[in-house]
Amino acid sequence: MMLKYFLILAQTMILFSIVGCWDALDISRQAIVSAISLDEAEDPDQLLVGVQVIIPQKVAGGLGQQRQEGEPFANYFAHGKTWSEAMRKIETQLTRSLFLDKTRVLIISQHLAANGIADVLDFLLRTPQSRHRILVVIAKEAPASRFITIVHPLEKETGAALEFLLANQEIHSQTKPISLQELMGYLSEKSVSPVVPVVTLTADKKKLQAEGMGVFRHDRLVGWLNQKQTQIYLLLRNKAIHTLLTTQAPIGPPKPVSFILERGTTSYEPVIREGRLLMQIKIDAVFELIEQRTVIDLTKPETLKTLSARLALQIKEDAQSLVALAQSEYQSDIFHFGSYFHRKYPEEWRQMKENWQEEFFPMVEVQVEANVDIYYTGKTNRPF
Repeated sequence: MMLKYFLILAQTMILFSIVGCWDALDISRQAIVSAISLDEAEDPDQLLVGVQVIIPQKVAGGLGQQRQEGEPFANYFAHGKTWSEAMRKIETQLTRSLFLDKTRVLIISQHLAANGIADVLDFLLRTPQSRHRILVVIAKEAPASRFITIVHPLEKETGAALEFLLANQEIHSQTKPISLQELMGYLSEKSVSPVVPVVTLTADKKKLQAEGMGVFRHDRLVGWLNQKQTQIYLLLRNKAIHTLLTTQAPIGPPKPVSFILERGTTSYEPVIREGRLLMQIKIDAVFELIEQRTVIDLTKPETLKTLSARLALQIKEDAQSLVALAQSEYQSDIFHFGSYFHRKYPEEWRQMKENWQEEFFPMVEVQVEANVDIYYTGKTNRPF
């Protein structure tokens, strides 16, 4: 009996030792893609797809391995009627299969985005090995293919450079990264539209920078938010972190005073009254004064009160201006007004949801209230 149990145990251990994953990939035979670019080709029926492939031998190696000289990546481009066709053409240039699981960033040109992105994103979502957390950005005023050729002095490859650039700018409320999965979630909804980070090149065309965000209506790029508008947008969406705002001194010469956001909350109250759609927005924010080029004395309570009121008025006016832009020019509900009306007025919402952004969102009357506190003024309250 003991011999029988021993044989069964031995057979089980042998089975476990030979079991493997039938579809496992040999990573050493894969071309690891860090970034993908997507442009319209000169032929309107063609796409231009680019991939940045990491060269392992040129990335700092482990113990006993020496890093080779040269750029640690190589770029490949191909045209195709579809994304998948172009990717297959790229693979004809490679000795390894493309591996998308480590891809960090998808860069889409503004011209392609303006014509709609839902169909071209479909390929990535249908590819089993693709990384749905890949970040999506819009290339402004330059082809997307140009961006993956830029070498960043602090990072090994462009994909990492863009990912870390977005993360750094998010802290300062200059942008808000969005993943492929999040973006496709927006595109499946008729009552809300996404806002996607924008990347540009510096004046010398040699460096990358994150600058504002692109506004979509459904799956088409319809406009831009500059740096200031992006900060207000993130404040309205409760996504702001360390927003830096500057206003004018309330007394004396019109010198600038800068503040940084410590915490902020925006609440929404939708109202339907006699057939009118109203949205009451309340912004409560606490700021720290970090710099003043004035001679005002901040030890006086009335000075801080006046300064708080001026900053609150500036935020209110900027918020009103941004909402009006989204309503009149973009017709894009980037603030999720529709979701608030849906929750409070489900019956009425059924009549509005199909044409919410084009017909009803522009008709919403908006009231903004902003309250600002300045709770700390640094190590000194008096000007030098």
